[in-house]
Amino acid sequence: MVGWLVARPVDTDDLWWHLGYGRAHVAERTWALARDPLLHTAELPPSSGTWLFDVASYGAQRVSGFHGLRVAHAALAAAIAALAWSTLRRASGSALFAHAGTSLFLACSWYRLFQMRPHLVTMLAALALHRLAIEPRDGPPPRRIAAAAIAMALWANCHAAFGLGAALLVAALAGIALDRALAGAGADGARDARRARRVAATLAAGLALALANPNGVHQHLAMLRPFLDARDTPDVAAIHDEWAAWSPFDVAQALDASGPGFVAWAAATLVAVLALAAAAEALARRRADTGVPIALAAAAGAAMCVAVRFEWMVVFALALVARAPLVRARSNAAAAGALGIALAVALALPFDPAFAARAARVPARAATYLARPFESFKHFPECAGFLRAAGVEGRLFNGYAQGGFLGFWLAPRLRAFANGSLNYPARVRLDLEAIEAGRFETGDALERALDAHRVDVFLGSGLPKPGASTERRVYTTTRLERVEGWLPVFRAARCSVFARRDGSAASRERIGKVAAYYASQGVPFEVGRGFDASVVAARAPAWGRAHGVLPRHFDALVARAGAAGAAGAAGAAGAAGAAGAAGVDGAALDALDAVASAWLVVGAYDDAARADERLVALARDAGVDPLARAALRRLVQADLARDRPEAASARAAELAVASPPGAAGARVFAAAAARYAALRAAGAAPGDARLDAVVASLPVLDVRQAAALAARYASAGMPWNR
Repeated sequence: MVGWLVARPVDTDDLWWHLGYGRAHVAERTWALARDPLLHTAELPPSSGTWLFDVASYGAQRVSGFHGLRVAHAALAAAIAALAWSTLRRASGSALFAHAGTSLFLACSWYRLFQMRPHLVTMLAALALHRLAIEPRDGPPPRRIAAAAIAMALWANCHAAFGLGAALLVAALAGIALDRALAGAGADGARDARRARRVAATLAAGLALALANPNGVHQHLAMLRPFLDARDTPDVAAIHDEWAAWSPFDVAQALDASGPGFVAWAAATLVAVLALAAAAEALARRRADTGVPIALAAAAGAAMCVAVRFEWMVVFALALVARAPLVRARSNAAAAGALGIALAVALALPFDPAFAARAARVPARAATYLARPFESFKHFPECAGFLRAAGVEGRLFNGYAQGGFLGFWLAPRLRAFANGSLNYPARVRLDLEAIEAGRFETGDALERALDAHRVDVFLGSGLPKPGASTERRVYTTTRLERVEGWLPVFRAARCSVFARRDGSAASRERIGKVAAYYASQGVPFEVGRGFDASVVAARAPAWGRAHGVLPRHFDALVARAGAAGAAGAAGAAGAAGAAGAAGVDGAALDALDAVASAWLVVGAYDDAARADERLVALARDAGVDPLARAALRRLVQADLARDRPEAASARAAELAVASPPGAAGARVFAAAAARYAALRAAGAAPGDARLDAVVASLPVLDVRQAAALAARYASAGMPWNR
């Protein structure tokens, strides 16, 4: 199951900026970039701590395409799993325990393995270092010392977590000292002394050879950066799915579907308990040759307690458990195997929401799984494709998760606002979160924030729906809809693009490129008015359907919606069962609902309102209350977007009457209408950021409706087709 997830179409957010930096390293023929090629908010060059991984990833993509990257990712994950199995097999002497232990290892580490990031190099290098330098009872011979030192040097150029290798060697030295203490004063310590000298030589040689990296000695201290680095960058601890501290007592973390998930937490907790029992037994019986495994297991536990990203290090705790006498009994090994298999199977079931959430994004059809090079849906390829095709240049505002994708496809012509590299000041992250959340204390706060970062192009994103339980709600598609000085240049169902219009030469040139692009496509576009989805639907419907502006079968939906009100047969799809008794074609009502939603999400509020007003009357006559309530919700937003607070308040009152007693949703719409009216009464004018934040806050579509709406659109103009 983990391999199936690993080999999926490329879908790691951070990989995109690694590819972008790798491209820049190759183009500039340097291992240390002088400026950030992807971000316009960066004040410092990007870290070069992963330059070799970046270049290797970009090289693989250039030579073999994205499918080649998928193969490389799967091969790297398979090598890690194979090395973990071999480590446990050698420690236990039991292939069955190695199977069980590897199942537990995969259950704990799937969240790291399925992301193609430099941490994969760290996992492989740590296991290789253990095999080369720590596992030999007499210590590594000279050839292994040289191989380990070279591996550490390569590791230092691939990932900032290279210091973990030095920490493991130090732990091994502590374990050798523990072995001496367990053996007692009368034992011959020559072998332990020889082993300690060789491990220390490996440590010294590895640290010395690893100085050959663009950061020099600073790479050796990279893991201490959160404590020593005074650079003004966002706190990595805010990335809770990586840097939250693992705890066997934190059930809330275990149930958080945005991180490694319940099965990983349960497996890590089980291994921790078994390792503690094995260590206690070994210390009580003063068993020789257990000091190093105990020390490595302790180091692994300490790393896990720092961050969940180190849960994969349970492999070292399992190596300690493998040496316990009870494990070597066949019956106990069989029990461990059954437990490991059960945990692995649990990942394949909806039992673990974290794994299920990632698996849900993998194509279900085998042909699609094999043919699709990468996933782009969450990066809003409709707008990315437009920006690339139109050749827009300047400084872009975008969401955090989309920054890597946009940077790879659009930079350096159009550089992003933020991405997962966090190579920008902390204030940039604060402004990003404020803009996305609509937290504006003054009416011009949004404009001042965009001006402060000299943003030229704004990419809004999202649908007006509630946020998922694992993430905060982001809906910025309408954020600049009425702000003076910004021209709407593209609008799809799930995203929008606005260009700054300030009269400058750069602004005129940018908008001129957009106009030229539309002229080449035969799409109507007025420089004074901007993009109008209604006009596109009337004069260039085929282009609109191909680029995510209109649903695939919009003409058929409109034709079907026109039949609403005509007699229809009972039992038609959707609302038809309830509507048929009233002489209304239920399928036509569903089509009218779809048309109204499609108009609303592309900003055609007049068209949406006309469709919804008709739908409210027909749905009430037919007794289809859910459709009437959905239409009223959309009408509240359409009225507020057109600056009609009185009409919106009246619609909200109708919604309250039509909703079940005490329905929370109706109260949300009534409160939003009242808030908008109060701001207008206080002097706020259309374009005030606080007004637009009120409009954007409305969860007009529920999760089911939003998913159904998104499914109606074609895979829009993708940038890789340009």
